[in-house]
Amino acid sequence: MLIYGVDLGLISECIEILCSHIINHNKQKTEIIRVDESDLERAPEKLLLELRTFSMFGEKKIVRTSLNRRVSTAHIKHILNMEHSESFFILDGGDLKSSDPVRKLFEASQTSAALPCFPDTHRDLNLLIDEVISGEGYVISRDAKQALCDRLGQDRAQSRREIEKLILYTANDKHITLKDVLIATDDVSSIVLDKIINYISMGDFRKASYEFGRSFSSGDNLQVVLSVLNRHFKRLYYIKEIIDSGKSFEEATRSLRPPIFYKNRDTIAMLCKSWTSEQIKDALTFIFETTKLSRQNPDLEFALTERLVLKLANMSANAIHCRAK
Repeated sequence: MLIYGVDLGLISECIEILCSHIINHNKQKTEIIRVDESDLERAPEKLLLELRTFSMFGEKKIVRTSLNRRVSTAHIKHILNMEHSESFFILDGGDLKSSDPVRKLFEASQTSAALPCFPDTHRDLNLLIDEVISGEGYVISRDAKQALCDRLGQDRAQSRREIEKLILYTANDKHITLKDVLIATDDVSSIVLDKIINYISMGDFRKASYEFGRSFSSGDNLQVVLSVLNRHFKRLYYIKEIIDSGKSFEEATRSLRPPIFYKNRDTIAMLCKSWTSEQIKDALTFIFETTKLSRQNPDLEFALTERLVLKLANMSANAIHCRAK
């Protein structure tokens, strides 16, 4: 069997599940043989030899390897055409295009299968969170679960490690809160940064300035603040461009990764109605210029960044005012 895709963590997980399934459902003792690239460098014939020979420690054998420069298309073709093999063959193909010859061989074969591993969707991540957390006897609040889901990536193994790290952090407290998630994922500062963005979005320059001061006093790197602002307005511009092409807000945000945190959806929707694409481009220009100047003049970093926060909040207030007319 070929297991392939962009999610390397999910590939590894599927291979482990497949091996366990074969062992549990096979009445005979089964041996797992892993053949690495280094093994094939020393003995190029090892893969074929393992597939042809009987197991020394069991009745059946699982031979697994990864697609590498020592495993050619000719090797795979030969393996798929082998008769009377007593071994199960599992190949980790990595990210393969539909035109890849190895993938085509497995898909065309009558005696093999190809299993794609696509990146986890929002639903997949929610199911993974439920599986790991409830399996350990923990309960997670709705907002904590949403925040955790938003912070998980496109690699199943990494996502699983993040959830397990959260469980280790909460220890004996079986109820996981939003604060637990933010601390365990090293994202406590995002609370203040989110407030800065929210007050900028509402055009409230006084509160935006106050939260910016709090961020600076707590030791946040101002380059991180600038980076967050840049990422926020880039994402806003991306959504606005899709909406301007005739799509709805829901359609424009459906495929975003990470998705918009549910508490911020109304704010983003309001910004898309208030700001024009040109205004967002102007904001991105101001952010770029401020970032450049602050790096050239570190002593002025605070003053330059604070000026930017006030500028963006003022732009938002004007945009909201113009829309209200």
